[in-house]
Amino acid sequence: MLPFLKQLRLIFLVTSGMCLGITLSAQHYVDLLRLTALQTPPNVFDSSDVSAPLREIVADATVPLRLNDRLNLLTGGIFHRIETRLDESQPEVIKATDGLLKVGVNIKLNDWSNLTCMMLPRYSGDGGAWSRKDLQLGAMAIYKLKKSPRLTWQFGAMYNGELFGPFFVPLLGFYTQSESLKWEANFFLPVSADLNYSVNYKFRLGIAFASGVKSFYVNEAITTYRDLYWVKSTNEGYCYLQFEPIRGFVFQSRFGHSVARKYTLYNASDRIDWALMSFKFGDDRTRLNTNFADGLIFQLRFIYRFYMGEKKR
Repeated sequence: MLPFLKQLRLIFLVTSGMCLGITLSAQHYVDLLRLTALQTPPNVFDSSDVSAPLREIVADATVPLRLNDRLNLLTGGIFHRIETRLDESQPEVIKATDGLLKVGVNIKLNDWSNLTCMMLPRYSGDGGAWSRKDLQLGAMAIYKLKKSPRLTWQFGAMYNGELFGPFFVPLLGFYTQSESLKWEANFFLPVSADLNYSVNYKFRLGIAFASGVKSFYVNEAITTYRDLYWVKSTNEGYCYLQFEPIRGFVFQSRFGHSVARKYTLYNASDRIDWALMSFKFGDDRTRLNTNFADGLIFQLRFIYRFYMGEKKR
């Protein structure tokens, strides 16, 4: 093993020792760190030949702290940086930043179920002058029920005080593995889905889906308007190749396409009553920009994965 990887593994093993009290049911690992870089070809706006770049980087870390046999403190954070153009008349690239703090608990209810509750405060803006509108508050609860050694059901709900209004998402899914450990499926709809197959000890092939909604406040004028926010709404499907040269160090190369992608700009005072997933109530907002078309997506990802109990084949 390379000296750098040895040092990095040692650092994470110290942190990973804190994970042992978490009940993960059928899933025998936890991802402590995910680093993602996304790039697309130029994206053409719907009404012209003008194109927009799209680049994203995401760092997602989770640090569990065992308090006792039934209770674990969950901490961590997510950093998300986006660079793109929101309008064909906008010459400069806007750089939006999203910083989220994870604070919560995982409670072992019994030998086959557990409950996770988290508060999710976040900063979401353009990195300019700070204001109260840059701050949002969210929460999430997830209940996991182990039905068999290979199957766990997942139920939950997520809320965030978005700039466009209160946003609620019910969550339903499952995690399962085949007896041979060749096939693995992790569905948590409508947010994510993953199905993959183990080619051998080091390589897996998979398909994945990710959907998300985020709103960002714009402190500085990017068009003739001021005091704005914009909403990132994406649905992305991927095929990927996974390579794990060293146990716990996972590299993924992803190739995919967006579906119904929208980067929509609004006046800060233009809000809805509330939203349930993609259903918006009291929505009479006026869009201030033109969306660019769906297109190809290239993504590279590194994951530090801590295995618990059962050995990976």
